[in-house]
Amino acid sequence: MTKKIGIPTEKQLPTYLGETNDTVTKIVQLFLEHEGLDSDVIYPQGMSMTFDLPIQEKIFRSIPGMERVEIMQQAVKKAFDTCCQVMGDDKRSVTKWMKAIPSLKIAEKSHLLSGLDILYRHNVSFDDMAKANPSLSPYVGDSNLEERIRIHSMYSTVAERMKMKMEEVRHEAATPIPESIDYSSITGLSMEAMEKLERHKPLSLAAASRIQGVTPDAILLLLRHVKCHLGI
Repeated sequence: MTKKIGIPTEKQLPTYLGETNDTVTKIVQLFLEHEGLDSDVIYPQGMSMTFDLPIQEKIFRSIPGMERVEIMQQAVKKAFDTCCQVMGDDKRSVTKWMKAIPSLKIAEKSHLLSGLDILYRHNVSFDDMAKANPSLSPYVGDSNLEERIRIHSMYSTVAERMKMKMEEVRHEAATPIPESIDYSSITGLSMEAMEKLERHKPLSLAAASRIQGVTPDAILLLLRHVKCHLGI
């Protein structure tokens, strides 16, 4: 027996600095399928997720008719965690990655890259990743899992870069900003950041970083401009 359930879900689209804009509503199709003719176990096709067990149970029990459901196995959660850990821990030089994945072409050769970096930055197929690291072989062919790992690799890479940028900003927080600075001369600075910096006229990098709407990228552009062009 297969039962199809439509579940409305709401999602807020994020913008920078933790702000949100419109709410998007969509219907998630959930298929309840028996694991076998003589089995009481139900597989919820279309409801894969990577939340911790208590949150998964709360979500399933909010569905009419499933108020007393028990989760027997967190297959997707376990597979997701395993793959992300394996790929995150697998750090190699560019040369070794290109040897393991012949189709991979990377110009830079001076630092280590993790499997997550390779998956996100160079759009390598999951099948090729599994050939480079056989530990991933059991998970080849699960398109839903692959999609989640790709999303995770994208955000983890972006988060790591953001962390490095914020560390640089914190290290240079005391850098003074000349009152005579011309923000319009800073290449790459957005109009919004430019207007807010002109309006607030911060006297240090720390003060500039506290202005709402001035992103970490803008702060780094400001820092480099001050150091390179103004000799500070």
